[in-house]
Amino acid sequence: MPPFFKKLLTIVLSVLITLLLVEVCLRMFISSPFALKRPNTTFELIVDTTYFTGINSVVKKHINEDGFIGKNYDKEANLHILTIGGSTTECFLLNDEESWPVLLEKKLTTELSKKVWIGNLGKSGFNTQHHVVQMQTQVPTFPRVDLIIVLIGVNDMLRELKYTPNYIPLTEAQTLRSTYSYYSNTANATFPRNLKLTEYILRTNTFYFPKKIETIQVDGKSVHEARQHRFKAKTTILEVPDLKNALLRYEQNITQLITLAEEQNIKIVFATQPTLWKEQMHNKEKSLLWLGSKGEHGKNGEVYFHHSVLKRCMDLYNKKLLDVAQAHSIPVVDLANTLEKSTLNFYDGMHFNIKGAKNVSTSLEKPVLKIIRQ
Repeated sequence: MPPFFKKLLTIVLSVLITLLLVEVCLRMFISSPFALKRPNTTFELIVDTTYFTGINSVVKKHINEDGFIGKNYDKEANLHILTIGGSTTECFLLNDEESWPVLLEKKLTTELSKKVWIGNLGKSGFNTQHHVVQMQTQVPTFPRVDLIIVLIGVNDMLRELKYTPNYIPLTEAQTLRSTYSYYSNTANATFPRNLKLTEYILRTNTFYFPKKIETIQVDGKSVHEARQHRFKAKTTILEVPDLKNALLRYEQNITQLITLAEEQNIKIVFATQPTLWKEQMHNKEKSLLWLGSKGEHGKNGEVYFHHSVLKRCMDLYNKKLLDVAQAHSIPVVDLANTLEKSTLNFYDGMHFNIKGAKNVSTSLEKPVLKIIRQ
């Protein structure tokens, strides 16, 4: 063989061996990405406070390089906490520093005199099916997690009511696709997309996800229309439907979350879901409501559940959470019974305004400190 080809072959083999070693190391030490939203994005929300009271007219939400709200994972922190939930955890219409996870982080840091990091894995619309997927796929990618705070219930309930009695849970594949905006799919990819090296290059977020500012006009018209649909409902359901199977599904998902936390050696604490829904509501409170349809609101949403029924259904879900957690000796912060059902805390039937988020963080502080110190 000519010297030139020998040299070329040596170079090729060296490159292949190097790539193989890099691939092995990446598979051993680099976790796959699971981004809830587009990484490196800042959302600038211009909010019409006519329809959303108790929040600012300009809101900024920062999505970090790993695709979730807030600061990047802090390796230097003494305590690492994750919050999991739906929109009431995400707090999307609140500035980062106004959300209850950030407020709680500041309270814990001050009280413990230690550096505490809280990562917000909340996302609008998520129910316990999504949270199970997060526990299975996203949570293990963090180098260390000491505690997980889970605020759940309302999205499970609303989805069940929307499609009752013909509710069909999402399949595993559907849940995965609806959980992440971007996630690793190398298992089903072909060469070279199935290589960790390819994934790593693509996920280099400053390259694949350059910093982006997205301005969103939150004019409130869609919410106003949804409120009008509810107000003009042709039929109002006044009785609690049969939720036996729904509550069983909820129990199974809660149990799975507990099991996954135990397997990963992470402490877990649950919080019941507070809402504005009451047996008796005055007109101002009722005018804020828009959720709780049977079918899609604004489309097939001529049928709505009465606010008292929503309250009773939420009570059933919160009681189920309390019962399941107690059976497994898992702590629960009963926010539903500590947070005042008032427009001082909510800008609609379930979402926290600035004061509401502050009060949630205050209610969580002492119970979370107790768990940390155990």
